Amino acid sequence: MASFVPHSTLVLTGDDVRTLDAHRLGWLLDDAVDRGIGDVIAEVDDVPQALIDAVLARDLRLLVGVTCFHEHGEVTFSAESARRPIGADGKPRERIEWYVGLLPTDHRVVAEIVARCARLAAVPGVSGLVLDFIRWPLHWELEQREDGRRTPAASYDLVTLGDFSDRTGIRVPTDPAEAATELMGVHAERWRRYRAETITHLVRLIADLAHDSGIHLGAFVVPITPEEVGQDVRAWEGFVDVLYPMTYHAILHLEPEWVGDVVASLRQCVSTPVVPVIQLTASAEYSGGWDWGNEIPPADIDAALRGAGSSASAAFFPGTAIRELPRLATPQPEKTRR
Repeated sequence: MASFVPHSTLVLTGDDVRTLDAHRLGWLLDDAVDRGIGDVIAEVDDVPQALIDAVLARDLRLLVGVTCFHEHGEVTFSAESARRPIGADGKPRERIEWYVGLLPTDHRVVAEIVARCARLAAVPGVSGLVLDFIRWPLHWELEQREDGRRTPAASYDLVTLGDFSDRTGIRVPTDPAEAATELMGVHAERWRRYRAETITHLVRLIADLAHDSGIHLGAFVVPITPEEVGQDVRAWEGFVDVLYPMTYHAILHLEPEWVGDVVASLRQCVSTPVVPVIQLTASAEYSGGWDWGNEIPPADIDAALRGAGSSASAAFFPGTAIRELPRLATPQPEKTRR
C-alpha cells in the first residue's frame, strides 16, 4: 500500500454529520475545497452514503473518526456492559462536562471497537480510519489546563490491577488507595509502560486491520504529555500513518504560537506525518455551551497556522466553522489516492 500523504483536513463531529442537510453539507465542502482542504474526517459510527457521495464528488478523501474509550451517543455502554474507571479513592471517575471515559482493559468495549473498525474499513469510499479517545481516561481539555485538577489518567479497578499483575508479575494491593500509592511510587515506570503497552497493542491490531483492508490509519493525539494517557507515539511509528495532535490553544488557555511547539516536539521524536488540529472558534454556537476558552481572533488562527509549518498540512476544528479560516494559499502535496 502506498504511503499516506496527508492533506489539510476538515474535522466534522457526529453531530455535524447528523444535522447538516444536503444543501449545507454541499456548501461546506465547496468552501473547504476553495480553501485548499483535501481530506475530511467525519467522526461517525455509521457513514451515510450521502456523505460519501458528497465528499468523493468533490475529489476529497474521506477518513472516518472512530470514538474509542469514551461513551458517546451512538455507542452507549450501560453499567452492566462497561466498567467505570476507579480512582484512588475507590469511587468511579466522575463525568466531566460531556466526557465519560471508558477503560482500555474492558474486553467488551475493546471487542466492540475492533468490530466497529472492521465494519467501517470495509465501507467503499473510506480511505482511512482515525482513532479518537484512544487513551486512558482523561478530559484533557480541562484537566491539562494550568489550573486543571489533573486527575491521573488511570484506573485502580480490580480487573485492571489484576491484568497489570498478570502481565508484569508485580503484585499490588487490591485496595485502590494502597494500589495507587505503589503504582504512582515504586512501580511508577512499569505502570506507565503497562498503560502505554495496553493502548499500543490495540492500535497495532486496528492498524493491521485497516492496512489489510487497503486503507490508512491515523490517531488523534493529546497535545500535552501524551504518554500520560498511554499514547506512546514512538511505539506507534511504522504502523500509524499520521498523527493529529489536538492543538486547541484557546480551550487550554494558551497562546496560538504554542501550536508550533507541539508540532516541533512531535516531529523531533517521530518520522510519522504530523497534522495539527487547529481550533477555529470558541463560540457557543459551535461548542454547545461547553467551555472552549476565549473567542479566537483571526490573527490567532494565522499564528497557529504558522506553527503548523509553511510546507505542512493542518486540520481544522470544528469543521463547520471553516468560514473563520483565512483564505490562505494552503500548501497541498500531490494527492495520493487509495
